[in-house]
Amino acid sequence: MEPYLIRFEVCMPYEIEKDGNANVSSCPPLDVFSQGDTEKEALENLVEAIQCFLESCLSRHVLDKVLSDLGFELAVSQEHNENNNLEDEHMINVPISLVAHGQAHAA
Repeated sequence: MEPYLIRFEVCMPYEIEKDGNANVSSCPPLDVFSQGDTEKEALENLVEAIQCFLESCLSRHVLDKVLSDLGFELAVSQEHNENNNLEDEHMINVPISLVAHGQAHAA
């Protein structure tokens, strides 16, 4: 069976602050930081840092533990949509790619 490439995006809040000549970008919920000479570069570097963080957690099979430790919990979709003002925050889309090698069959 040929592997399947699966792509999805996570939408994450971010902040950018000026620190001297550098622009420091952060994703507070994940406690991930990066920087760049320009805001655009700082944001691009943050996307890459978040990708590396999530991919590392996935490859080590600790994503659920890490997210739990950071205070994440599942949100009920309808409740989340009613109570969240995402348009008030700076949000970035972080693409994630996974390879599915086939379905595991239960014995």
